[in-house]
Amino acid sequence: MWFNLNDIIQWLIHYKYLVIFPFAVFEGPIITIIAGFLASMGQLNFWVAFMVVAAGDLFADNLYYFIGYYGRLRFISKFEKYLGMSPARVELLEKHFEKHPWKTFIFGKIAHGTGSLILAAAGLGRVPYWEFIGYNIPTSLVNSFILIVIGFYFGHAYAYINTFFGYSSLVFVALLAGAYIYFIYRSKKYL
Repeated sequence: MWFNLNDIIQWLIHYKYLVIFPFAVFEGPIITIIAGFLASMGQLNFWVAFMVVAAGDLFADNLYYFIGYYGRLRFISKFEKYLGMSPARVELLEKHFEKHPWKTFIFGKIAHGTGSLILAAAGLGRVPYWEFIGYNIPTSLVNSFILIVIGFYFGHAYAYINTFFGYSSLVFVALLAGAYIYFIYRSKKYL
């Protein structure tokens, strides 16, 4: 978290929708929770806040996708020796997205703290953009809606929810690291 939660709430109350979008791009889930909380207090319109946080989330997702997509050659040449990501392994990544697109995108949405890596991997794995959008829009909308509803009903506990997001991020990062190590180990059979 780059900002103090109380400062964010004050900015949201004062500037409303103007700051929701950039905060949703950089801070994501906790901003959606806080927007739901402020909507429950009458400070924001629920549906407008939902549309703005969903737009911010989709913008960020596209940004990560394009970083992976256009950074592919640089990434492979620069980090191959450190991360074990050879062109052959990137091809296996492409096949993974072909076989398990829904599972991967849904995990990327619920796995706070690792979603950006999965979305960048979708770009790196050359998931066609319209296919990416087809999977990403529904998962983003459902995720944003669930989070804003949680904020609407339980947003008064935003500090605890933020702590939960912090701990769950650590768990998901550990799971993703384990999955990556398994991917590298398993891909040795195919290389």
